Amino acid sequence: MAPSTRSLAPPMDLPGLSNASWPARAKARSACPEWTEALTTGHAGIDDDHRQLIALLADSWRALADATLPKADVRQRIEALDAFARQHFAFEERLLAHPGIHDSHRSGHLKAHQRFLDTIHGVIDAVENLPPDVCSHFMEFLGSWLLHHIHGTDMELARLCAEIGVADTDPMPIEP
Repeated sequence: MAPSTRSLAPPMDLPGLSNASWPARAKARSACPEWTEALTTGHAGIDDDHRQLIALLADSWRALADATLPKADVRQRIEALDAFARQHFAFEERLLAHPGIHDSHRSGHLKAHQRFLDTIHGVIDAVENLPPDVCSHFMEFLGSWLLHHIHGTDMELARLCAEIGVADTDPMPIEP
């Protein structure tokens, strides 16, 4: 397999990495979010996608914790998370394109999506190139990011959509 051309510049500080601590950290369920009703934004399309994102994140997390899985299988699961995140972000970005959504919200939301994608690409690269503990730190970041994003940015997006009357389903087709 050819080496990745993506830069592996983690968007966070990763101090004290140690392979010895990885199994305990990777198996810790506290770092992997689970769906609860507290994560409901009130927008059916966003909420359905968030349930799936959290399930894929948990699957990726378990794959990293499973020392018997080949790296290629772990990478495949994380790539599935990446693919679904891109699909979900495209859905949210169509919501954000509505003229009733403030530019300041749109801009910050788009930047947040890019940060998640940059990080997940770091995880994909790290799976094959770095010690598992680095991957564990990335996954912790992704889990924390997702919860923070849902509780803040996406709750606000859902509120704005309700305020301006944007439907709970796909708001408009993707333009070519």
